[in-house]
Amino acid sequence: MRFKDALNYKRTRYKGEHRELMSRLYQPLSNIFLWFFLKIGISANGVSFGMFLCTVFGLFLMFYSLNTFVFGAVLLYIAQVWDYTDGDVARETKIFSNFGLLWDGLHHTFQELLMFPAAGFAATQILLTKGVSYYQLPLVLGIIISISFIVMQRLKFFVEHKLQVKDDRELRKGWIVLFYGEWIKLWIILIPVFYLFGVLDILIYIAFVWSIIRMPLIAAKLMLRCME
Repeated sequence: MRFKDALNYKRTRYKGEHRELMSRLYQPLSNIFLWFFLKIGISANGVSFGMFLCTVFGLFLMFYSLNTFVFGAVLLYIAQVWDYTDGDVARETKIFSNFGLLWDGLHHTFQELLMFPAAGFAATQILLTKGVSYYQLPLVLGIIISISFIVMQRLKFFVEHKLQVKDDRELRKGWIVLFYGEWIKLWIILIPVFYLFGVLDILIYIAFVWSIIRMPLIAAKLMLRCME
């Protein structure tokens, strides 16, 4: 693949406004990585494994200290970019395997379980240095947000199994998509931005409200699908 072709590479598998937004945030850089990985012969499995390593090491740096938080957040962003790239590499090389799906699943699991607790922990440290009495609140809320992701994933898998749904695009239509899983990719970008402005705790409060609203809305739509 030529570099010019890679820059113009577009996914055609999914369509939708939320997909278009996420593609604008991740696809351009993913296309550059796509060209590079194809050029040096890195397989889709190799990209998936690298994505998983970036996620784990990024989360470690986010938890480690405030000095390494941004570097960890950047690695988390790169991992999410590679989440686009591995599938594109597989489609271009026409080589697919369950090995790549394993690392992809682990990447999303670690991301959804630990990203907000890591952000909450950092926000807690920032508030502690400011002498705020409720400094532990962001960490608590970050854990609750993480739990909400677990609950919604279990409910989603249950409904999809019950309905034998292999493609959840129908569940992503309309206003409900604002609270659907795709939007975790937006939080990945917002976390370092709010951190650099010193208001990471504000982002945690917003994300907490988002997650609380998200649960009953998604649950209601999934249940309506079951009753159809």
